Amino acid sequence: MRKLICILLLCCFLLCSCGTDGGDASSNLSSKGNSSTSSKVQSEVQSEAQSKEPVVPAVNDYSERTYMIIDILDYLKLDGRYKEKKDDLNKYTGITYDNAYNCISFVADCEGDVTLSLDVKLFNADKEGWRDRYFTVYIDGVRQEERLAVEGGLMVYTNCSLTVAKGLSKGKHTIEIYRQNEANHAAMLLKSITMKGVPCEKPADRDLLIEFVGDSITAGYGNLGMSGIENPSHAKNSDATSTYAFLTAKNLNADITATCRSGHMFSGEKPPFSDFYNQINWIRDNTPYTPTRHPDIVVINLGTNDASHADHATLADYTVKALETVKKVHPDAKIVWAYGLMGSNVEGQIMKGIQTYGGEAKGVYYCPLQTDWSGGGGHPSLAGHKAAADTLTKFIQDKGLV
Repeated sequence: MRKLICILLLCCFLLCSCGTDGGDASSNLSSKGNSSTSSKVQSEVQSEAQSKEPVVPAVNDYSERTYMIIDILDYLKLDGRYKEKKDDLNKYTGITYDNAYNCISFVADCEGDVTLSLDVKLFNADKEGWRDRYFTVYIDGVRQEERLAVEGGLMVYTNCSLTVAKGLSKGKHTIEIYRQNEANHAAMLLKSITMKGVPCEKPADRDLLIEFVGDSITAGYGNLGMSGIENPSHAKNSDATSTYAFLTAKNLNADITATCRSGHMFSGEKPPFSDFYNQINWIRDNTPYTPTRHPDIVVINLGTNDASHADHATLADYTVKALETVKKVHPDAKIVWAYGLMGSNVEGQIMKGIQTYGGEAKGVYYCPLQTDWSGGGGHPSLAGHKAAADTLTKFIQDKGLV
């Protein structure tokens, strides 16, 4: 009997132990299974993330890479009027680079060559006009002697590359690329940068920003040629980075933005000045211009074409309208109307409009410039632009605008 009781007690003990162990085993198995699955998923996610190379390497890397412009906007300083461009599939492909004075600048830890990829498109399907475009490059603050060119040939549309730096020593370099020619020479799209290295910090804005609004004088028409040269309108004879506007900005250590158009008049309704001024690029499309940074000073150099084509009796009123248009966009900017580089026939009407608007009490000033017709097509030469820049620089300083 005693043996039977011992056997029964032993069986009960064994049954209880198996039940408990079985439950723990099941629980542990389940826990281990979930942990394993979770770790596997996490590992796959991490592996996938690690397999995608970052747009910009985290450490200095001098291997050659091509960076899409749209992916490194945070590293780029863009001066001028730009637009992020999409293709037919609504995918961003690059940044428009259409206007004279447009500048892209960046700091890179790199070596060797730096090359831009661009799309170039003409507006005239009949292949008329001039198709070459030129660029000014600054490397580490020094203007490079070579004038870079993209030759259009007979193509209405072409993809091309532009080597903006060659044989750079290993280390950090600041590169600035300015477009020399106005919009009617072609639309351009900046697509990518190829270099042996990585982009670094975005260049800082200068303390002063000046906007220039003008016609062919501001666009640099014919300033590289002399009076009587053949084809003064050819891009090879024009350089916006050698004008009174660019030189004034350099004199004052200012950033520059501009909108200029050969033949433009500020009077009349076709096209109205407000449309011209409030668009990113008058020739590409009608995209409105929304400034990301307001200029401290706006310099208007208009009236040359109006002297020949406008009703002089209306010019004072149109001067007021032009000032109102600019002030609406940049209410705190000082405005300097600079005039006279190609004659002063409507100076009186412009000055009357400025006084009607409120003159210097309202932050609007008039700066007379010395006439010069010694460049191509009777436009100012390099010397004429240099003299005008000196005059305008001194005027801005004397008026306490900087």
